[in-house]
Amino acid sequence: MYKNICSLKSISIALMTIAMSSMCVSSWAASATSNNKASTSSASTKTVAATTTTTSNSTPAPTSTVCLQTSLPHPAYVGVLLGYGNTNWQQMVSQDASSSESTPTTAGGSGVAAGITLGYSFTRYFSLEGDFTHFPDADLKFTPYSVYRPLTETTSKTNAYALFGKFMLPLGNSKFSPFSEIGPGYVQRDDDLAQKGHFSGSFGVGLDYYMTPHWMAELGLQYYTGYGDSTLKPAYDYIPFLYTVNLRIAYRFSI
Repeated sequence: MYKNICSLKSISIALMTIAMSSMCVSSWAASATSNNKASTSSASTKTVAATTTTTSNSTPAPTSTVCLQTSLPHPAYVGVLLGYGNTNWQQMVSQDASSSESTPTTAGGSGVAAGITLGYSFTRYFSLEGDFTHFPDADLKFTPYSVYRPLTETTSKTNAYALFGKFMLPLGNSKFSPFSEIGPGYVQRDDDLAQKGHFSGSFGVGLDYYMTPHWMAELGLQYYTGYGDSTLKPAYDYIPFLYTVNLRIAYRFSI
């Protein structure tokens, strides 16, 4: 019987040992599970924070962009010009006695030039422009024995017409715009010696200033090629080479 009691004690001790071991294992498992959940939650929180930070950093910051208009609100314009003009008749004046029979002895042709302008701006960078300019009259005098006798003096009137392609370069958002222009021209001469015209090239450069949306001022230089021929009567064949420095005021409007 004593052996049986010892056996029962041994079995009881073994069972208690197993039970305690099971409780320790369960407690350790629960603790590990709790730690894993906390780690997972922390990792998720960090992931969300990192994602938020990445999203925030990847969102481009708003930038200010300067948009330049490619067109003008009032593209059509009409204007007047006033300035200094020269017909270059002086280059025909006799330099010695041998040429005095066929060229003027004195010549004017410089002074006030005036005209009108019609134009249309297709963009801020290109316009098509038509100009008419009346140049100063040139008073010509010849010797009594010239090849033009009995004519000894006359007043030559000169008008110029041009169709310009005008190329502008706006200076950012400022009101200033430098330009250059080129196109076909026609120079017309009218006096007692000859009434004729000549197709020519014409070009110009200058600076536009937009005072208001409707009013524009311009300072420009224009040049028209003329015609000359070394003949027995060069003054008869001459078509003036013209240039003008002028101030233009134009009114812009919509059509």
